[in-house]
Amino acid sequence: MSSNGSPQDWHEGCESDIARNEFIIPKIVESIHHTNSKRIAFLGCATGYIPSQVAEKVSASEFVLIDVDAERLAYAKTLVYRDTEVTFIEQRIENIVARDDIDLMIISNTLLEFNPSEKFVAAINGHVAKHGAVLIFLPDTLEDVVQDYIAGNRLSLSRFIRGFTVVEKTDKFTLVKTNFFAHRLVHLAKLFLDCGFTMSGVSISSTKPKYYMLELKVDDS
Repeated sequence: MSSNGSPQDWHEGCESDIARNEFIIPKIVESIHHTNSKRIAFLGCATGYIPSQVAEKVSASEFVLIDVDAERLAYAKTLVYRDTEVTFIEQRIENIVARDDIDLMIISNTLLEFNPSEKFVAAINGHVAKHGAVLIFLPDTLEDVVQDYIAGNRLSLSRFIRGFTVVEKTDKFTLVKTNFFAHRLVHLAKLFLDCGFTMSGVSISSTKPKYYMLELKVDDS
């Protein structure tokens, strides 16, 4: 069981979350329609809230839901995904045999839980088709880093500037205190660019907290 609270608490929090419902889900739907993506993977799908909502609005042949939390993935299996075939995988992306046919991979908030390595990004590259793309959604964490610095963690800001830092914060869905990784977006972008992706778009939400979407495509040259 994850230390981040019950799957039910998490899912109910997603239902009322403005950023997910007014920015993340619409952006995913827009991208699927624009690219005509048919095979979509959700890396760190949690309870399946986002993919279940997306399924109501698009016509896709397959969703691949990936998460390392068995209880949240079990919850995701109880949801309805309209007419879409759904594959559930309880595994780290690095340990999954590459399939090379994913049109679009969604990484929403997942990178708040760890610092991605080159091996992690290379594994994503191995799953995404040559014409495919990756969408990364992350909140603006600078305010949290500044507050952490003011609270006495004098290394927090300098670590963030170099790439990322770890901040303890109460999860707004589960009310459980947890550590999350505050990433500097330019650091994340460079990691993907160095592993064969090209940057194809950046979007910023009008929600509070502010969210960013990075769109990266596989370099098929």
